[in-house]
Amino acid sequence: MSATPSQLGKGNVSRSLPNPMDDASGAERIVRLGRYGDMKVESSWPNKYLLADEGAYFVAGMLPGATSLQIGIMATYVAASCPIVLGNSSSQGPSGKRIYLDYIRFRIVTAGTSGTDLKYAVVLDSVDRAPTTLAAVGSPANLTAYLSPVFNTNMDSNTVSIAKPYFTISTAAGTPPTVPAAGANARTIVGEGSLRTQIVVVKDEYILTFGGPDFYATTGPVLTTASKVVQANPPVVIGPGQFLLVNLWSSSNVTAGNALSALDMGWVEK
Repeated sequence: MSATPSQLGKGNVSRSLPNPMDDASGAERIVRLGRYGDMKVESSWPNKYLLADEGAYFVAGMLPGATSLQIGIMATYVAASCPIVLGNSSSQGPSGKRIYLDYIRFRIVTAGTSGTDLKYAVVLDSVDRAPTTLAAVGSPANLTAYLSPVFNTNMDSNTVSIAKPYFTISTAAGTPPTVPAAGANARTIVGEGSLRTQIVVVKDEYILTFGGPDFYATTGPVLTTASKVVQANPPVVIGPGQFLLVNLWSSSNVTAGNALSALDMGWVEK
């Protein structure tokens, strides 16, 4: 039997995200529908194009020809020495957005001497971890970082990002970048991640993925030539006023530190 108009559900078909609604019990609300009346908007495509079409997918990265990023002589994990920081500047409350990190990618341009591996850590924190001293893009200075430009991947969308991605811009090969101390509630999501089990090689490319359906990494014999390494990680959610930090270090690194180029990252804002 066909449904009468009064029996049909009501909804809005929208190419843009609606304003967030409060979870008040019993409150009547309009259901968000897809173009063809489907309610499973997020999962209708098995890729990220729907998110990009909504203006919810953003990227940040080094611009063409940018100066390489020195991460300093780092032989162990140091919480306040961090080359990659991603902050959420969204306001608290029902209209606040979260950041869902998708990937981070970078290439080695200088291999730190004496390093016997490449390790990383991923930390979430609820206090402000933004670098306190910033350099203008194109004006590198020691012990500084710069705020990377952020771009919406949908040219038709004018949605402004709430993300604040900071990259180290230190020109001193021996001095690591610094950020404020960790808060009392900092959470270590990955504490001893491994990207290389031997000294890094110039032109190595590393890709950290987050929240994928499978937990995998590229595997194989120890390589002395440039390699591409993909390492999966747990999902991370950065709420309003919160920060994500990625630390990098090489065991036994004593003379010159690693330097990166082609650093870029992507995420979803909802």
